[in-house]
Amino acid sequence: MKFLSKLSLVTIAALSIITKARAKSTTEYLKTAQNLVSSGNISEALSVYSEALTNDPNNFLIYVRRAILYINIGKTDSAIDDFSSLIKINPNFEQAYLKRGKLYLQTAELDKAKKDLEHYKQLKPSDNEVDELINSVNNVKRLINNAKSEFKRKNYQQAIQYLSEAIQHCPQNLEIRKMRAESYYKINEVEMAIGDYARAIKLQPDNTDLLVKVGELNLAIGEIESSLNEVKECLRRDPEHKQCKALFKKIKKLDRSLKFIDKSVEQKKWRDIVDKINDGLAAEVEALNSNKLKYKIYFAGCKANLRLKKAEVAKNMCSKGLEIDNQDVELLINRAEASMLLEEYDAALRDYSTAHEYSPRDQRIMEGYQKAQRLQKMANRKDYYKILGVKKTATKREIKKAYRKLAQIYHPDKYHGDMTKEQVEHKMSELNEAYEVLSNDETRERFDNGEDPNDPTGGQGGNPFADFGGFQFGGFPFGNGGPFGSGGFQQFQFNF
Repeated sequence: MKFLSKLSLVTIAALSIITKARAKSTTEYLKTAQNLVSSGNISEALSVYSEALTNDPNNFLIYVRRAILYINIGKTDSAIDDFSSLIKINPNFEQAYLKRGKLYLQTAELDKAKKDLEHYKQLKPSDNEVDELINSVNNVKRLINNAKSEFKRKNYQQAIQYLSEAIQHCPQNLEIRKMRAESYYKINEVEMAIGDYARAIKLQPDNTDLLVKVGELNLAIGEIESSLNEVKECLRRDPEHKQCKALFKKIKKLDRSLKFIDKSVEQKKWRDIVDKINDGLAAEVEALNSNKLKYKIYFAGCKANLRLKKAEVAKNMCSKGLEIDNQDVELLINRAEASMLLEEYDAALRDYSTAHEYSPRDQRIMEGYQKAQRLQKMANRKDYYKILGVKKTATKREIKKAYRKLAQIYHPDKYHGDMTKEQVEHKMSELNEAYEVLSNDETRERFDNGEDPNDPTGGQGGNPFADFGGFQFGGFPFGNGGPFGSGGFQQFQFNF
């Protein structure tokens, strides 16, 4: 029995020696943690500090090192907990009160900050720095109260001023950030609001409501990709979040539509663009009230409708785009072209003149201006479209149908009415002349550009912007006269 007891004592002693040999010293823990911090392995370093405190729970240096690391990575609450542990171990540890008081000030826990700083003052009355800190605490209280009052009065600009000054002292407070973000939003400074909400998310990364808010605001200014990233992060944290799921679907649908518009513009599928815009995309974008997205839709709609000869709609879309950017040369040129289709030549000339101010070397502007001038002069002269009673956007089939109908009425051998023979012959000559010009793609294009193929003068003009800096433009691409000479069509026949 005595032999067993002696053996047990020897075994216990041996195990104790082995355990001590295996246990790391505090110095080794600190060195390991420091190396991990240097290599960027923060979470592993924190684990090492925690393991060290398990083995040596009252070690001041471990708590201080871990608290400093928490501060550096923005985990203020955890740092406060470590300084609180230090104070429990040693209630007279003056630096712990000072550090914790400063952290309480950063998080705007002002009563706690003041209490810690005053206690530190008692422990170390010679430190004058603490007096300034206590004054800062009192000042921040005043600033926050003033900001709340101004916010309640809807005086958001003044509230922002107070909050901005408070944030200099309390950068880690979530509510102050949110209040300033909301104030920015109320005065329509959405980008500034996004910036504050983004900082708020860093303070509280698991706050999915903040992620939704930032996603919605990014969408409101047309930042589709940024909005989508925020919503994806929200769903990563909470896959069943209803608002995130709904917003994700909304953004993805809009993103597909906008990419469809881009592709259709590239491929010049004008009808597809108009159909997509009219199928709810314009209404959806206007409801978001994002100038960036509205401009994109108006620009595409302006161009597409113009190519389809829908002049009224094109002009309206161009005008909406110009309300967002009144110096956009492309929109000015397109609106001028739409105005010419509507025979609003003064409006076209104004747009070309404005476009020239912003882009004086653009050849299209001079050519368009000259075309508008020619068309304006022709407005009081012969109009082949009016002679046949068709619109300028009429198809070949519509032109031919109109000619046939009128030719059957006014052919000299078939006419029954009050007109004289000479008047009927003149009328039939005009019909033939109009049909010959408009049924031929080349002559119709010349006529649409302000040149009468049957006018020997050709309607040439000079440089309308000669007084705008003397830039030399090229001349007209059209020669004098037309393929039909200056005579009329005296042989009456049906051109079927």
